Amino acid sequence: IVRCFLAMCMSTHFFTMCMLGSLILGVGLLSLIWFDLHAFRLPNLITYGLIGAGLILTFQATPGRIGFHLSAAVLGYGLIWFLARVTTFMRGTAGIGLGDAKLLAAAGAWFGLLNFPIVLLISSGLGIVSALVMSLVRRSAADWRKQRLPFGPFISLAMWLTWCFDRLIGF
Repeated sequence: IVRCFLAMCMSTHFFTMCMLGSLILGVGLLSLIWFDLHAFRLPNLITYGLIGAGLILTFQATPGRIGFHLSAAVLGYGLIWFLARVTTFMRGTAGIGLGDAKLLAAAGAWFGLLNFPIVLLISSGLGIVSALVMSLVRRSAADWRKQRLPFGPFISLAMWLTWCFDRLIGF
């Protein structure tokens, strides 16, 4: 059914680059949310695929901006990589995984340097609010600190919101 739909859309020129981007990004992010909530991991196949797709679609649409998107991808990965190393050094255990780093690299590849901070702000805000709600529900601070909270769903939701409301943001 999906193949028939795609063939029909492509044959009638119904499928624009924006629609293709929405389909790739939406399916990829939904898959990552499911994996992170159920297995606390973000598969490389999907995260690398999103990085590649973001760079390819950027190059296709605006070749002159590929450098900004590539820089944002490196920044996204490097930021979480550094945070993971600091957390491991200070606490003796990993606080954030490199799957999150790859997902933020994908955010950089899709949104570039201008919108990357928005994704980071939204995802961090959602994560903080969720952690606060968890601490209130659990009542015991010791209990709450032992709980794992996947960050991938927050990054994914922030990416989707940024994708959908990009025109309202103004970048």
